[in-house]
Amino acid sequence: MSPTSIFFVPVTPGVPIWDSPVFSTAPELAYLAFACLIAVAITAAYASSRSLMARLAPKGMEGEVFGLYALSGSATAWLAPGLVAYFTSTYQSLRAGFGAIVILLLAGFLLLLLVKPPPKHA
Repeated sequence: MSPTSIFFVPVTPGVPIWDSPVFSTAPELAYLAFACLIAVAITAAYASSRSLMARLAPKGMEGEVFGLYALSGSATAWLAPGLVAYFTSTYQSLRAGFGAIVILLLAGFLLLLLVKPPPKHA
């Protein structure tokens, strides 16, 4: 999104939708709406990943597995901002920079395909 477009669809810049000092134009409101949607989705992803980790952890090794889970999150926290910065500087476009997040989401999805679900108990 930009001040002149929403998902590459041009809009008239600076035209207020409602009387507010902030988030008054259509692109600003769309940005706010999608930021809220992304926040809800990320919260759900964290909760479901912890639930899956609890089901995958072998009995007696839960502490070690969750420790490794926390370590992997901390150790890779630089990856997304680094890729966004690299793509933004390489292509001189903020849109291309945030397009790098798609690469990380696809990589995560492909890695998740390798995870075998735990057996269901009767």
